[in-house]
Amino acid sequence: MKNKVEKLDKGNPVALIPLFVFLVLYLGMGIYFSMQGVEMAFYQFPAPIAALVGIIVAFFMASGSMEERVSSLY
Repeated sequence: MKNKVEKLDKGNPVALIPLFVFLVLYLGMGIYFSMQGVEMAFYQFPAPIAALVGIIVAFFMASGSMEERVSSLY
């Protein structure tokens, strides 16, 4: 039991890559549109699209075959 707890205590910073992809994409597009002079620049690029890109990155980061990844969703 103690071994399982010890394994949970150690995090992997690679797991934060999808979050950083979302932040860089959303903030980057907002800043880009702002520099172009577009009104309400951060509303021009929808946050759900940036989140979807982050989810896709996370999906491709998962280990195992494609069948195992898809079957784990159900």
